Amino acid sequence: MRQRKTDDPIFDRCLPWLSGYLTRMHPVLYALLVFLYIGCKNKADSEPDPVNVAFNYNSIKVNGSFSGFDYKGMNGLPVIKITFTSSLDPLSAKSSITMADKNLNAVPVNLVFENKDSTVTVRPSSSLKYLSGYTFAVSNSLKSKVGDFLSIPVSINMTTGIDSTNKFPVISNDALLTLVQKQTFKYFWILGIRFQECHANEILQAMW
Repeated sequence: MRQRKTDDPIFDRCLPWLSGYLTRMHPVLYALLVFLYIGCKNKADSEPDPVNVAFNYNSIKVNGSFSGFDYKGMNGLPVIKITFTSSLDPLSAKSSITMADKNLNAVPVNLVFENKDSTVTVRPSSSLKYLSGYTFAVSNSLKSKVGDFLSIPVSINMTTGIDSTNKFPVISNDALLTLVQKQTFKYFWILGIRFQECHANEILQAMW
């Protein structure tokens, strides 16, 4: 009986002795063991290698709510919170989560991880310029802790609004009324003096 070659060199070296022994003592057992070995090895060779499965995001909130991927009238320090289906690799997140202005200049951001690193909260390090456009992005180079990659990148457009802070000191209604009366009296007092001066000059010119 011709012996079949396998991909296992140790098995190939031991096979002549083992086959001779088994064929003499237990021919049926020998045949069964050979077929079981070949069948299991072919099954193992046919199994594909494991492939990384991509992950995605579950929710996105900008300043506590979701209104699509375009936001206008934003304040200078927006808060962006994204929850993913897998725990993130923090080092990958720091390089894959970015913010830039309309001229593609990078804007420094701070990242805070929650929920076993599956949720990240992003804030700009300093206040954004008012009446300006910005883009927040998460690239598909973002990796999870098990090495999977983000399947769909994220891009959010933001436009900041006007600066609503007070530009002058705030005064009470009574103080405002007093100031208006004072300025009004001052205006008519000066106007009356100038009118008298002009009238006196006209009289003097008429006399001469």
